[in-house]
Amino acid sequence: IAEVESENRELKNKIQQMVTQAEETSKVAQQNKIQYVLSHLSLVSDVMRECLRYFRTPLGMIQEAFELVKEDIDGHPANKKLSVIQQEMLKIRNIISSSAERLKLPTSVNLQKVLLKSAVSSAVSRFQSELVNKNIELVYEFVPEEIYVVADFQLLIDCISEIIENAIEAFYPPCVENRIVVRIQNNNIPVLIIEDNGCGIPEHLLPKVFNLFFTTKFEQGHYGIGLFKTKWILTMFDAKISINSIVHKGTTVTIEFPKEGK
Repeated sequence: IAEVESENRELKNKIQQMVTQAEETSKVAQQNKIQYVLSHLSLVSDVMRECLRYFRTPLGMIQEAFELVKEDIDGHPANKKLSVIQQEMLKIRNIISSSAERLKLPTSVNLQKVLLKSAVSSAVSRFQSELVNKNIELVYEFVPEEIYVVADFQLLIDCISEIIENAIEAFYPPCVENRIVVRIQNNNIPVLIIEDNGCGIPEHLLPKVFNLFFTTKFEQGHYGIGLFKTKWILTMFDAKISINSIVHKGTTVTIEFPKEGK
């Protein structure tokens, strides 16, 4: 009996060692993934900042030249065309500057168990006044049980905020009944769904929505940074994001989190 008990203890120790090694390997893989994502986004941001630095001087010189030329041809019809060119040059500078700023990320990521509805509530709180002003109804449909995911709390809030902001802007022009539905489901894995009944996205554009600099709202000051960044951040949490949309009916954004986050 003593020999059997000794063998059992030895077996348990070996199993525990294997579990510990597997957990450590998983943690290392997770950290490598996080560092890869941070490095990738940091590289894109650095490129944008370098572009801004290189373009700042020539854009400034062009601006001064425009001012001098406009004075020389004051009252001439061509002056209006010069003003348009000048505005577009300033827009280029703003695009580069804004893109570099929006791509900024923290130097470290704090993965922890996060109550999903808490992250949703924090994200929604950023838009309370806008929801009221635009007469948008926000509906929550949460499962009864508490759903947890493994994520960086602040970064997850930023991701959810980006999707909610896009949903709010989908009501352009405003619909008769503006409605955003936020669902938390537990389909063997934690799932967050944000659905709106806004203008929708044409089917042929859906494959591009996560591309850097792709946007359908350029004239509204959007440069195609938000969803690109959101998808990469969610990658750090092993989460998957997808978008379905029908023009004039609305858009549904689905985020699926790994089962381990429960």
